[in-house]
Amino acid sequence: MTTTTETTKRDAAFTVSRVINMLRTLSPDMPMQQADILFQVVLHPGLTMAELSKRTGLSQSSVSRNIQALSKFHRLGKPGLDLVDVVIDPRESRRRLIFLTASGKAFVTKLLRNVDADYSFDRETDARLEIERMHEEAMEKAEPASTRGRINKPQ
Repeated sequence: MTTTTETTKRDAAFTVSRVINMLRTLSPDMPMQQADILFQVVLHPGLTMAELSKRTGLSQSSVSRNIQALSKFHRLGKPGLDLVDVVIDPRESRRRLIFLTASGKAFVTKLLRNVDADYSFDRETDARLEIERMHEEAMEKAEPASTRGRINKPQ
């Protein structure tokens, strides 16, 4: 017979495991530094590279490299994860501020709903996710396209 404490521990471990697996769906070999940086941006939108470096204990070059991987375009023009956006600080043109993209907000919302089912980043993201859910539900219910009445072209 399992106790309430054992069940709570198992539930917590299971939740963390689901979160890790969701992160791995983005990038199967995502370094923990990227996950840490992502959550720092979630907690403190508009951080600078220098602030991220202090909060994570990573060098500025490492922060920059990981931000590129989390951005739309990775180094050498490769596609990135499109979770964060880097913008020029309007008060100081040499400084860059980091924010979540719309897809970053959606991903983080899905991720954190594993921990708290009522988690909401903002109303716009909630609406976007609801539309996606309704679309997926409709696609599951839709019947396969009929070929009736179509002329088959000879090969």
